[in-house]
This record gives sequence, structure tokens and C-alpha cells, in this order.
Amino acid sequence: MAAAIACPGILGKFYAVHFDAVHFDGNLSSGLEQVPNSTCVGVADGKCRGRRLAHEGSPDTRGAGRRMQIGARASSRRLRAQLAAGAATGRRVLRIVPKDCGAGFFALVLYALNQMIWADDHGYLSHVQFGATCPDGRPNRYYDERYGPNIWEYFFRPVWESVRPQPEDLQLSGKVLFNMHHLATESIQTYPHGVHRHLKIPRWRYDEAWHAEMRTKANRVIVKYVRILPRVLDVAQTFYTARILSKGARPLLGLHIRGTDKIRNVGGRVVPPNEYLPLVDMFLRRHEDALIYLATDSPKFLKQMQAQHGERLIVYDALRSQRNAFADTSLSDNYKKGEDALVEALMLSCTNFLVKPASALSEFALYFNPDLHNHTIEVQYEVGHRPAAEALDEHFASKRDGLTGKARCPHLFP
Repeated sequence: MAAAIACPGILGKFYAVHFDAVHFDGNLSSGLEQVPNSTCVGVADGKCRGRRLAHEGSPDTRGAGRRMQIGARASSRRLRAQLAAGAATGRRVLRIVPKDCGAGFFALVLYALNQMIWADDHGYLSHVQFGATCPDGRPNRYYDERYGPNIWEYFFRPVWESVRPQPEDLQLSGKVLFNMHHLATESIQTYPHGVHRHLKIPRWRYDEAWHAEMRTKANRVIVKYVRILPRVLDVAQTFYTARILSKGARPLLGLHIRGTDKIRNVGGRVVPPNEYLPLVDMFLRRHEDALIYLATDSPKFLKQMQAQHGERLIVYDALRSQRNAFADTSLSDNYKKGEDALVEALMLSCTNFLVKPASALSEFALYFNPDLHNHTIEVQYEVGHRPAAEALDEHFASKRDGLTGKARCPHLFP
């Protein structure tokens, strides 16, 4: 049975979206995969290499696949019952909640995007509810009662303006959300893990097609459902105008140097400033008047870069802590922590060329502006990418190298 609904666009316009009613078959369909005991990672050659899939960083993978299989079956039974109840009442609305509260701002946004994909695939409308605590019981470190009960609506419009949350709305279980984030091929990943973990074992291997797929998929969901509030856009637009456009039509190099909250066996090692500097020098040899926009969570790294590049360095006045601003309870302005992350990603999305590690924050810069896909160097990856000089030469010959001002980021200045 087909249906049509009105879908909100990025500029607040609406357009028709058609979908077919979905019959749920009890096996976490649409890519929410059950994990059999023989599931392996490292299958680029089509053959299993014997590594059973476990949680990132788990020292003992024996039995992990079986435990996931049992958990997936139990989650499947609960989800089938919930879907049947929704079908009986005629209300098909998904309450989007965080998978957990152990990660940063853009991990929360990513959890929402992947559930929006699920809702589309299953014929559901949705609303995002990010409250003071997460389903795992941990506090949400971006919650600030001054701005209301729902963190999503501190920064974004509701996904569907006409949907009013109800207690009977479907909420996916923790196990289903875990499988969705780590194992579903339909989901977005900001860097490879879970079902895609073979791309970083035994070495981080850059796969251009994989990144293009993820970025295209994420941008599609963002354009369809994610509308940043005017007050947040105003902060980003004002900063870009006052600190960057005011300096004239100069090229803008973006750097993201993540320092304080990297977990090596999840997001890879910390890549220090000295590994960025040769790339910066290569860019500046071509553009001596270039500005550099630096996003970093590390006060130490900020000082190093300021000493090296002085006045050409543009930095947003974000909260920083060597203990990690996200987790540092001495930094009590939780709203600003979230706004800082969003503004930093938007600034990185407005650069001519971007140098970044594996990180959700700078990956979202490419989700906001996928034109940067072929104008980015990924310093986290050890193999698989082009030589930096070749990537920069191609950029210098491109139209993007000559863009200035608002033309670099029409998504920020529609």
C-alpha cells in the first residue's frame, strides 16, 4: 500500500515523498543485520579471515558473534511486537533517542540521522527526543535546562513540524540501536567501525568510494530533515563575515586537529600538529596570502599552531580543555559545548581545502558541504589515498581553489 506525505526541506519548503508500507519480517530488515556466529570482518577479497566481529577494542572476541545473535533475536521479537502495536493503532511515529551518551555532539546527530533512515525505510514519521539522560542511564552532557527539555531543539527545527510526541510512539531498543550504528550497511558511519572495521585493520586504509557513499547518504538526509535554527546560523554567519570575509578575498585552508578525546582503538591515534605542518606549507607555497581556519579541542595544539602561523590563523572562541571540553565538568555551559561543535563544523565546511583526522566533527563539514569530498586530505589513513602533492595539485587546478567569500559555502548563506 502506497502513501504520500509532506517532507520538510532544508529551507523550510515541503515536497511530496512517497513510500510503500513495509512488512516487518522479524529479522531486523533494511540492513539491521542479525550477526551469526560465523560473521567475520576483513572480507575485501570475499573470504572470511577468521576475525569474529566484537565491540570496538574488545580484547576477547570469542563468543561475541553468538551473543550478538541472541541479542538481535530478542530485539527482533520486541521490535516486531512494537511494530504490530503501532499498526493496530494506525500511528506510525518513531521517537528518536540517543544510542548512548558516551560520545560527542556529532555522534548524537549521527544517531538521529541513522534512525531517520530507518524511519523512511519503514514508513514512519519521526521526532527527536534528546533529554537530560540517555537510555543507557548516563547524563547527556549537552543538556542545559535554560534552553528546554530537548537538546535537538536547542540547535535544530523538529524533523516534522506537525508531529506531536505521544507516549505510545515507537522507540527502538538499545540492542537495535547498537546494531543499527555498528552493523547496518544502510547506516552512515563517520569513520569505519563494526561491519566496516576491515578498513582500519591491520592499518587504516582510505577507501574513496566508501567515503563518497557515506557523505552522499548523509547529505541527502541532512537536506531532507535537518534544519539549523536561525540563531545558530546567525552565530556562524556573523563569525565568518567578521573574521574571514573582512580580511578580503583570500584562500581559506581548513584544519581540524583533534587532540584530547581520541580513543586509539576506536577512532585511531592522535595526529599531532607537526604532521599537518608540511601540508600547510605546501598549500601556502601556492597561496602565500591564505588564511587558515583551525578547529581543535586542545589548548596545547592551539598554542603550537599560533606560534607557527600567527595572524593568518583564524580560531573560533570555543570552549577548550586539555581534559576534553565535552567531559570536563568544570566547563558548565553545556549549550555552548554543542553550539561550538556545530559552528566549528560549519566553518570547516566553508574552506577551500580541508585537512582532517577521523572525526565526526570534521566529517560533518563534508556532510554539510559534499563539494569538499575531492578537496580533503585524510591524515588518519595510512594507505589507500593519493600522495598529498597530487591531491593538492588537482585542487589548485580546480574551480574550488578560486572560490572566495560566500561562494565557498552556499549552504550557510542560502
